[in-house]
Amino acid sequence: MTNDNGILDPFGTLEQALWICGGQGRESPPSRLLAHRHGITVYHYDFHDARAHQDRRIAHRVLKGLPAADPDPETVWVDTTPERMAADTIAGFPLRFAWALDDLRALVSGRPILAEGWGCGRNWSRRSWIHRGG
Repeated sequence: MTNDNGILDPFGTLEQALWICGGQGRESPPSRLLAHRHGITVYHYDFHDARAHQDRRIAHRVLKGLPAADPDPETVWVDTTPERMAADTIAGFPLRFAWALDDLRALVSGRPILAEGWGCGRNWSRRSWIHRGG
């Protein structure tokens, strides 16, 4: 099944998902509270991005002909400018968001699924591919 914006959604999970997007961990505590109080399933973007998405990042670098190893921390955090860091982060959102959508597509639940995390909202809010509630 594909939604109105051409996004593959075979189980309707994306269309039914609820979203809390933010930064600096402000969305995780309310998500956990909602899960415990209302029995919903929560997808924690940051958890997947730090673990399962690492394999995808490596594969993506290899497909682009780049080294499989992570970039040197000095290069990423020290030998750069704030503008370059911001540009690189923003440029990476579409791919990382696509990975989150792929993760969500695999979920099926009899209760609502709440997707939360810093990476969940950047492209979603810009593209407006699905939107539930305000």
